[in-house]
Amino acid sequence: MTGAAERRSPARRLWRAARTRLVPPWVAGYGAAALRGDLLAGLTVAVMLVPQGMAYALLAGLPPYYGLYASMVPLVAYALLGTSRQLAAGIVALDMLIVGAALAEMEATTPAAAAGVALTLSLMVGGIQLVLGAGRLGFITDFISRPVIVGFTTAAPLLIGLSQIGNLTGMELPRSSHLIGIGEGIYAHFTEIHPASTILGVAAVAWLWAGRRFRPRLPHALAVVALGTLAVYALDLPAQGVRIIGPVASGLPAIALPAGLDVDTVQSLFGTAVTLVLIQLVTVISMGKMIASRTREAVYPNRELVALGAGNLLGGLCQSPPTSASFSRTAVNMGANAQSPLSNAVAAAIVVVAVLTLDEALAYIPLPVLAAIILVSAIGMIDPRETQSIFGLHRVEGAVAALTMAVTLLVGIEEGVLLGIGASVALMLYRASRPRIAVLEAHPETGRLVDRTQYDDTRALPNVLVLRVDGALHFANAEFMRRAVLETVDRTREPPLRVLLDGRGINGIDVTAAGVLRDLLDDLELRGVELVLTGFKASPRRMIDRSNLDERVATIEFSAAEVLDLLDAPDDEAS
Repeated sequence: MTGAAERRSPARRLWRAARTRLVPPWVAGYGAAALRGDLLAGLTVAVMLVPQGMAYALLAGLPPYYGLYASMVPLVAYALLGTSRQLAAGIVALDMLIVGAALAEMEATTPAAAAGVALTLSLMVGGIQLVLGAGRLGFITDFISRPVIVGFTTAAPLLIGLSQIGNLTGMELPRSSHLIGIGEGIYAHFTEIHPASTILGVAAVAWLWAGRRFRPRLPHALAVVALGTLAVYALDLPAQGVRIIGPVASGLPAIALPAGLDVDTVQSLFGTAVTLVLIQLVTVISMGKMIASRTREAVYPNRELVALGAGNLLGGLCQSPPTSASFSRTAVNMGANAQSPLSNAVAAAIVVVAVLTLDEALAYIPLPVLAAIILVSAIGMIDPRETQSIFGLHRVEGAVAALTMAVTLLVGIEEGVLLGIGASVALMLYRASRPRIAVLEAHPETGRLVDRTQYDDTRALPNVLVLRVDGALHFANAEFMRRAVLETVDRTREPPLRVLLDGRGINGIDVTAAGVLRDLLDDLELRGVELVLTGFKASPRRMIDRSNLDERVATIEFSAAEVLDLLDAPDDEAS
């Protein structure tokens, strides 16, 4: 086959396309040095992941070993399909808080029922993510504003930390997904605080807090788990009332559909699944951009959706609750010099070894220590400076963040996120429907037409009112523009002979806006005022021409020298 025929071969073109899409991009140029970096990073992350995984599963109300199951298949899926070289996939606290709220709403109180709901959520989340990724719909993250993210990520850690007070102190608290319910439970069961559990939990919190402050690179979570387990075994703490994990299912997870999977369950969980999809995508893209800012590597939202979707879908079949990516483990992965997503697969392999060989030791891990890991991790997720900056930069944006935070704390996670997104979109639509209309006057020194609210010594052009519209004209704001122009004309002390509409800030005009411009022209003619256009760009100019407005509207262009001449001219000459 000749070279030209080979290039034209449909089979060859299909193979090249498949290879580009299916072969991980990090494979090219991968060598021994990169493998050494990934092995070290995978080992480091796995040391952190084993105690964290069990703790986060406990946060959702699942048996802790489901956190280990979540650290297997999803990590391998991301290694094969993910685009970020340093991102650490797996179970995270925010997702588990949302899953826990769903379990409470579904009244899944037994371990089997809780696992069935969580695994069903994994399948649903994975399916939605694959559909969105295949449809190239990763842009939906653009509708989740920064204030919503800040409001949610401030409220959620508070709920996460408070939800572990029961496990930390030995109290049997009812599960709740909002602040009032958690507070009522703590108040009602305050007298049930278990001294030995509290001492163990507070000691673990103190160790983790000090370790994070003074020796952040050391595996403190693993250390407190190991020491807590030794204390349980040596002092026979279960006999004194300290709760432990208990028997851990030995061996690898079975491949099966979740128990209780039916249409009614799917319908009930759909809102939670959508919330998880949005939160996971924003989390992964945010971390990907953070990594890309340091490594100068691109992150592709649609491929990330496919990677997350594959991990959740396959993970749901292999007993894994929903997974995405962890901020803390990603930082550890980067610090350990990970070179590719293969570090995730290395971490998964180490977790598999731990499950196969340490199942008896894992059973003695005390719940107060796992609660301490969750509590300290939650506190570390709060960024006061980010919250303060949102409130300081813009009061309305701060109100959106405050609304998201308040609803998340007082009503629920799903409601907080969705209401925050709705408020952001409503604010965006309101702003789009209210374009700023500036009155321009001449600066006496430069002769330039400037916004009169920005300067103290501007001078109006004789008999001419100059207005600039900042923003595209469309069906949602055209009528507002017409009313604003007429109100400005009517408020002018000396009625102008001309309204000069400066179009430099107008990027587009739709059919509705063109019709409104015609109405504006009629309204001004009734007032004896001429409408003149200036500075319109090519695209809106074409719409004006196609609407035949150019036959009734004059078009002029002002230079700075001409403005100065107008200011110096007598009124009758200027008119």
